[in-house]
Amino acid sequence: TVTGVDLSPDQVRRARRRAVAVADRTEFVEGSVTDLPFPDEAFDAVYSIASLKHWPDPAVGLAECVRVLRTGGQLAVAEADRGCRYEDAAAFVARTPLPALLRPLFLVVFRTFVAGRSPDLDDLRSLAAALALSEVEVERVPGLPSIALRGRR
Repeated sequence: TVTGVDLSPDQVRRARRRAVAVADRTEFVEGSVTDLPFPDEAFDAVYSIASLKHWPDPAVGLAECVRVLRTGGQLAVAEADRGCRYEDAAAFVARTPLPALLRPLFLVVFRTFVAGRSPDLDDLRSLAAALALSEVEVERVPGLPSIALRGRR
C-alpha cells in the first residue's frame, strides 16, 4: 500500500479522487512533515519528490521521515538543485509540455522560484549528515536540475 501525506486538505481530497482505481491500495492523509501522524517505524520506505523546498524546517521534516521508517527502510528525497547548471535547467524546461513561446519565461521562473528556493548539494549533504541513516548517498541527478538523497535506516 501507498500512503500520501499533504498539508492541504484540498490536495488530499484531490489525490483521493484521482486514485479511485487503486483506492484499495492507497491512503491519503492530511498532515505536516514536521509532525507526521504515524507511529515510529511505520513504513518500509519514505519518498519525497520536489517538496523539501516547501517545508518550514527541512531538518525536522527529514528527521520525521527517518522516525517513521522501519529498521532497514529506505529514504529517498529528490529536489530541484539551487546550484544546477544552466544547461540542465534549460534542457528540463525544453522537455516541459508548454507552448514554445512560454519556455523562456518558465526557465526564469524555474531558476528563480523553484530551484532558487531549493537546497543545493552542500545544503542537502549537511541535512543528510544529521540523520540516523546508513548507506547515504547525496548527489546531483545527471542531466536534470535536481539533487537526490538516499539512505537506509
